[in-house]
Amino acid sequence: VALACVLLAGLGEQRPAAALTDQQRVIGPATVIDGDTIDIAGHRIRLEGIDAPESGQTCARRLFGTWNCGAAATKALRNLVEGRAVTCERRGTDKYGRMLGVCYADGTELNRRMVADGNAWTFVKYSTSYVAEEQQARAGRRGIFATDGNQPPWDYRNRHWASAEQQAPSG
Repeated sequence: VALACVLLAGLGEQRPAAALTDQQRVIGPATVIDGDTIDIAGHRIRLEGIDAPESGQTCARRLFGTWNCGAAATKALRNLVEGRAVTCERRGTDKYGRMLGVCYADGTELNRRMVADGNAWTFVKYSTSYVAEEQQARAGRRGIFATDGNQPPWDYRNRHWASAEQQAPSG
């Protein structure tokens, strides 16, 4: 996929032009927001069918201690898209107005790869598309599946919302 670039007059610098879009696809260079969300020229895209650890979330190590699995998921997604054209196919819209998409970079499906590498859970509440990849990642004890006790991000978010509700003033 060829990307349109704008040559800045006299500077010799190229920057990506606006994303190519239609009703069903967004194509262009991506900026990673977190382990399951990217932005292509102002289009916020949530990777459909997966749920990566939240940015501040930690996970248990196999032997002892913890690691910042949320930051690691973000870095893994950044490594998959950096310097590549990304194509996202629309699969709907989430409750926050973000496009739900299945995204590709150089022929690699990002959603599938994030789960297969142990950087995201299959979001079975909404999709079973990546159950086999999660089972293989669990069997291989990759990433977040290195131990059985790591909290899925949907539970992590619920716990943090409950805590915030108790601390917030009424009304």
